Amino acid sequence: MDKTTCLNCGREFERKRRGRPRKHCSASCRLEYRKKSGSSDRAGLKWRTSPQGKATRKRAKLRDRQRYGQHRRSACSPTFDRQAIFARDHWRCQLCFKPVQTEQPQALDSATIRLIPSLAADGVYSLTNCETVCRRCNGRVFGSRSAERSDG
Repeated sequence: MDKTTCLNCGREFERKRRGRPRKHCSASCRLEYRKKSGSSDRAGLKWRTSPQGKATRKRAKLRDRQRYGQHRRSACSPTFDRQAIFARDHWRCQLCFKPVQTEQPQALDSATIRLIPSLAADGVYSLTNCETVCRRCNGRVFGSRSAERSDG
């Protein structure tokens, strides 16, 4: 670890070698320094919405697409109506069998679609491979799958 001095208070602190190098000993010192220097809290937003920032993000997106290829779903996905899948499953979660709703998309009982098996497990994105699940169960299934992957 390197020792360096905080740009705001002048106190010496240890800077980790990994990641982005820190210039301040704490978040409060960083904010205080930004206020003193006249830098707004929205500086990052200004950069992201500027033409240069948009061009940089576009180049990064193209680079990632070339590096990793198209997402399997977007490359060859058939289009089908989500409402038709929900109606087919009688607006019930197929894991806990509780009714689901669509009025509040962020609610835990809102309807989502799950693929069996998932795309990550070489599943196919088709109408027969989809089922209705609530957000709560979908999160539980995803969490258990990621735990299995990290163990194996």
